[in-house]
Amino acid sequence: MDKRTPPTVLTADGVRFAAGPRTVEVTLRAAGGEVLQVAGHSGSGKTKLLKILARLRAPEAGELHLDGRLAAECDPREWRRDVAYLAQRPVAFPGTVEDNLRLVFGLKIADDEPYDPERAAGLLDQVGLPPERFLGQDALSLSAGELHRVALVRTLLASPRVLLADEPTASVDPKTSRGLIGHLEAWVADGAASLEAAV
Repeated sequence: MDKRTPPTVLTADGVRFAAGPRTVEVTLRAAGGEVLQVAGHSGSGKTKLLKILARLRAPEAGELHLDGRLAAECDPREWRRDVAYLAQRPVAFPGTVEDNLRLVFGLKIADDEPYDPERAAGLLDQVGLPPERFLGQDALSLSAGELHRVALVRTLLASPRVLLADEPTASVDPKTSRGLIGHLEAWVADGAASLEAAV
């Protein structure tokens, strides 16, 4: 095997689902170090595909594998930690931004990794949210763009190996969008894989 070829992380083989009146069938391979873009018009099934890959919805047919292991053989919580879904319209929970960041661990998605305040602050800073200002802010008062960045940090705190991002820059301005893309590219360069839905 060529050592320069990154190992395959996530595969979908003949995954079939309904998207409006049509039936869609997808086969893909997402390897560490790759960014794949899922493009299509509104209603074409992009979001549904990402949710199926994250095991938040079940396909009508087909198989998912993570490192060669069939999805049915993997604990769903472990799968969702390794294959994380970032919604286009993330949800804020009552409490501060830091309370929301701690939810990744409070929901027992990552029992073996305690919440690291320094890492959380560093990630917030990297996505343009100064931690000294935002950690204590009421999460329900965030703008759509701020909430999207907080949700990204919350997702990355669980150290997923695959990120399924549903239009990750849809709610942010061009400058912030460039920063987010740069951050995701650096994260992928460390060996993760990313699938991003785009219009």
